Amino acid sequence: MRVLVALFSRIGQHNKMQPARIPCCHTRQRELELDLNSKSAREEMAGRDRADVERVLGGNVQAFEGIVRRWQGPLVNMAWRYCRDRQRAEEMAQEAFIRAWRGLSQWRGEGNFST
Repeated sequence: MRVLVALFSRIGQHNKMQPARIPCCHTRQRELELDLNSKSAREEMAGRDRADVERVLGGNVQAFEGIVRRWQGPLVNMAWRYCRDRQRAEEMAQEAFIRAWRGLSQWRGEGNFST
């Protein structure tokens, strides 16, 4: 849980007027984020999500950080579009990640993690 708390505390460091745009460290990850509509990008992201879930369920709780880093920006952005309140959008994203963490063992892996 310490990993989640540390990641969630970073959300508030972005500009308060715009939804979060999490910078990427890896070129390939950035390419995937820019082209999420391509089938290969979606498949690669789904594969990364599945691998991270398997690692978490295997005892490596820090693997959840990969999921948070991949989906934090899109999730905050989506929440912001609904409520138009930056702080509330961040809280909604945090609640969603906590629910995902708690329900990780029930995830069947049939669909994408993003759904």
